[in-house]
This record gives sequence, C-alpha cells and structure tokens, in this order.
Amino acid sequence: GSEREQRRAMELDPGSATAMCWCATTLIARERFEEAQRLLEKARRIDPLSIIVPYEMGDLHFLWRRLEEALNHYLQLVELEPSLPQAYSRGATAYAALGRYEEALAILTRGEGRCGRTPDLTATRGYVLAFMGRREEAQSLGLELEERARTEYVPWLVRSYHDPNVDALRPARAHSSSSFVCVPELSERDSKRLSFSAIRRN
Repeated sequence: GSEREQRRAMELDPGSATAMCWCATTLIARERFEEAQRLLEKARRIDPLSIIVPYEMGDLHFLWRRLEEALNHYLQLVELEPSLPQAYSRGATAYAALGRYEEALAILTRGEGRCGRTPDLTATRGYVLAFMGRREEAQSLGLELEERARTEYVPWLVRSYHDPNVDALRPARAHSSSSFVCVPELSERDSKRLSFSAIRRN
C-alpha cells in the first residue's frame, strides 16, 4: 500500500523531509498520530524552513483535536509562506473551532489583502459567518462562488460548502467531535476521513 511505498522512499533517501511528510500524511489518515508527529518532527529538524511541515503539523493537531497547537502551526505557516491562501484559511478554521470568530475573520482579511479573494478564502469566510449566525451573508458568499465558477476554477468541495439549498450551513465533522475538520480544499487524508474524494492542491 501507500505506506509501504512511502517507507521505501525514506529508505532510499533517508534525508528527504518531503518523503517523511508524505508518510506522515498516510499515518494521520490512519489516526496514528504519535507516529506521524515523530516523523514530522524529524522532517522539521532536517528542513526547518519547510512549509510542508507546519502545514501537516497543523492538520495533525487539528484532527487530533489539539486546536491550540494546530492554530500555532498554521500561524507559523502564515509567517513562512504569506502568499499561500490555505495558510490563512486553515488558521481561520482553527480560530473558529476555538470560538474565536472575530480573529478568524481578521486573519481572512489579512489573507485577502495578501492573496486576493481566492475561492478558498471566500468559502472559509462564509464558513465562519455561518457559525456566527450570519446566515444570509454566508449564503451570499456561496452564491458568489457559484457565479465565479462560471468563469474561473472553483473546487467543487469549496462550492458545496455553501449550497444555498441546504437547510443549514454546517462544517464537516470528524466522527462525533465538536471540532471542525480542516477547510475548503480538503487534502486526501481529510477526504478519506469524511468519505469525500477531492484533489489536493498545494
């Protein structure tokens, strides 16, 4: 399977932080969080400036329901790669999961100022607004995404986040957890946990 192939890649190139991160991604999908964390910490020692490590560390802690730790890693990702929209959207989702909605909106505004109003940032803003009870604003953004999809690429999962025909706008949840699962463009790992099929874009 994929884990066997990824471990083989690490054997062939034991200094590859990227190979370690991809293996960690598989381990997280299988809820082997402690093993994944050890691999990511090793990858960080090898490549302390890698943007993949805080990205994966954030997702690891988010799915492990360690929301403060997840937020810290996403904020580190923002500092390392301020032009990456997903850094802001993931940070906003972590803030929202902690009930810190105004800070979630603030980091999205910061991301929009740096990256523009990308589909994932727009979707995440609607996601946060829905949780604040500002349903009409959230639905308006969902309709905007549907309209934008006519002329630009908008991932289907981003658009489905804000379907105006659904009874309520709710985030996907991991099992019975009260915390969110990470954000508009789900990674392959997140998709497996939620029985979605999505393409990861980095």
